[in-house]
Amino acid sequence: MYKKLFGFAILSLFGVGSLLAGSSVFKAEGTCANKHSAMRTMGELPLHFAGEMNCIDRVQIKGEKIDAGSTCTYSGQTTLGQPPILSWTVTCQLYDAKGDSIFWRSSGSNPLAAGQGPGKTSIISGTGKYKGISGSGTMTWKQSVANVTDPMRWGHTYKGSLKIHMP
Repeated sequence: MYKKLFGFAILSLFGVGSLLAGSSVFKAEGTCANKHSAMRTMGELPLHFAGEMNCIDRVQIKGEKIDAGSTCTYSGQTTLGQPPILSWTVTCQLYDAKGDSIFWRSSGSNPLAAGQGPGKTSIISGTGKYKGISGSGTMTWKQSVANVTDPMRWGHTYKGSLKIHMP
């Protein structure tokens, strides 16, 4: 009986070990320059907006530190309430110096005037050495000082941490 129990315990440990073998943490932080390219009101509200941004990113995957860049599109809308809420989605292609990419998406809902807040992030796919990557986690963002010469242009910083799996 002890042999069967011991055998089951060993098989269980091997199973858990193989599940954890590809798991790791993906950490990222960056600074982005944004440009609203479309704003539209449907009636009076909600205000819908869309735009693009470019970011300089510092990424850590499985302990390896990587300087990267990303190109993103974003969209969102405000909804009435106390306070008005900004609901947003950002989809990005992060690329390293060799051209390998990670495609990820973040979304959230934050008070409009807060200028910062949390979001949820997931990795959609990857290319090159990141092929087969997946994962999800959280991120936070904070708006930078507005551009006084071009109010449609602004910037922000972000930090994210995701649990990932790579084949």
